[in-house]
Amino acid sequence: MKRTLLFIMAFLPMLASADAIEIDGIYYNLDSEAKTAEVTSRPNQYKGDVAIPESITYDDVVYSVTYIGQYAFSGCSGMTSITIPNSVTYIGSYAFHGCNGLTSVTIPNSVTFIDEYVFYECSGLTSVTIPNSVTVISPYAFDGCSGLTSVTIPNSVILIEQGAFLGCSGLTSVTIGSGTRAILDQAFTRCTELTDVYCYAKSVPITYDDNYSNAFKDSSIEYATLHVPAASVSAYQATRPWKNFKEIVALKDQENMAYHPFIEDDKVWAVRLADEEQTEEYFEYYYFDGDTIINGQTAKRMLYDRIGSNWDKSGEYIGAWYEQDKKVYYAGKGKQQFELLYDFTLSTGDIIQNHDRVLQVTKMSGSIPGFKGTYLDLQYINTAPIVERWLEGVGSQYYPWLNLCARWAGVGVGLLFCKAGDEIIYYNSEEEDPFSMGAKKHRFDFTHTIKTKPKARTREDNVETLYGEYNNQLLDIRLNPLDEAYLVRITNESDQVVYEKTINAGSIVGLNIDISAFAKGRYTVTMENSSEVFTGEFETITTGIQELINEEETKNFNSSTLQFFNSIYNLQGQRLNRMQKGLNIVNGRKVFVK
Repeated sequence: MKRTLLFIMAFLPMLASADAIEIDGIYYNLDSEAKTAEVTSRPNQYKGDVAIPESITYDDVVYSVTYIGQYAFSGCSGMTSITIPNSVTYIGSYAFHGCNGLTSVTIPNSVTFIDEYVFYECSGLTSVTIPNSVTVISPYAFDGCSGLTSVTIPNSVILIEQGAFLGCSGLTSVTIGSGTRAILDQAFTRCTELTDVYCYAKSVPITYDDNYSNAFKDSSIEYATLHVPAASVSAYQATRPWKNFKEIVALKDQENMAYHPFIEDDKVWAVRLADEEQTEEYFEYYYFDGDTIINGQTAKRMLYDRIGSNWDKSGEYIGAWYEQDKKVYYAGKGKQQFELLYDFTLSTGDIIQNHDRVLQVTKMSGSIPGFKGTYLDLQYINTAPIVERWLEGVGSQYYPWLNLCARWAGVGVGLLFCKAGDEIIYYNSEEEDPFSMGAKKHRFDFTHTIKTKPKARTREDNVETLYGEYNNQLLDIRLNPLDEAYLVRITNESDQVVYEKTINAGSIVGLNIDISAFAKGRYTVTMENSSEVFTGEFETITTGIQELINEEETKNFNSSTLQFFNSIYNLQGQRLNRMQKGLNIVNGRKVFVK
């Protein structure tokens, strides 16, 4: 009955009133006393890109455009984009009903109320931005928007009303803000592709639930993961329909996790690039090297190296960076002004203007292979619906700076790793292993022992095995299964400690330890905390001077690991771009080239 009635209502002749006026192709009803204008309906009139102005002038009187009236754009399937100005405070029911050509909509922060059925059956809509000014998602507001794949409901929203996202069959990810108190019947009914729901509400939102009707009826929650605040997991597990999710896990505590700074001494980014056919690839390294002052601001200099088969260069200055209050600023080579590149103070639902782009934070938790820190997913809302990911302490997953800079036509780009000192912050296992480039490696597994005291265990006996890899230069330890503090100690055959460090395995994914100065022999690596111990052994074959026999070995050595790209000297102390015949000093180590 509901659908039949809606069908009849949707196609009633909702014409503009007799006194409506037309300016630049848009029809308005005017309020002469309030000096405001309402965009009014004109069935199937609007096509292509439509931009609503903030104000219009009629008979020498300026009217502020504050309303989008009921059915204003209903049935305008030929309209491909809509620009809503900050002057608009209200969007009426059915305003965009059946606008199948719309793919992306940004609702400005000035809008305080979105009426029911506003985007009803906008099947082409793939991206929508709901601002922090909205407190209620009205009934059936996005009913039938089958093209939506993700949606973020900001912290300001208190109530998600009946059928708000009913039939959004393409939704895979939903983020519900911390302010949500109630989610009514059928709000997410027939969302059959859901894989993750992130709900930041500490108190379980009220839902109407029985055997026949609930907020997630006929959705795929039995196959989906629900992410909720850690302190609220048990409450969600005890409440329907939430307890029907496949699993309920704790959100990462963004507020209490230690912030991982972007700018650190000895930080290095390694990037792999390849042409479209993958016939040629090369590697780029970015690293901080010394300070500079730009326009009175002290900043870190960033240098750059590219290592490939046809081109090799060392130590080119490409810009300067500084960080303040979890915001990261960058000034390119030759620039005298800094610009904001990253802002890690943002929360889910926040909107940021970055260069000529407008982005909204859609998600800030979950699991990323090779990374344990916090991150932000941001949706472009004034361009194509692309998601950009910012990793705290790392930057983008492509380059230290914005993802957009790396998206060149015909070029494949991937961040191999980011590390600071001997701590690996990010490691991309899907890209070529930077540890093995040009150097044979050996693997060893750690044995795991649970201590008898204390009796309380922090993990199960069947913990995933840790492993290490090494050659005669580097020891690489993968820490992905671990999430606690450990003391890492390396001892030689005489039980003398040659390396010791306390790490937080909850924020780094690995260790990359320089063992080039270790004497030849066998070594034991021990990692332990109060309840468990991991033990492994490796062997070094370093003789003090490494000999490179032929040209191929020399080329591999030059491009093998990050250890060798920025510190090559001759015996006179002169810095070299590449190794020369004879004795070289590489990172303080003697290398002889025949």
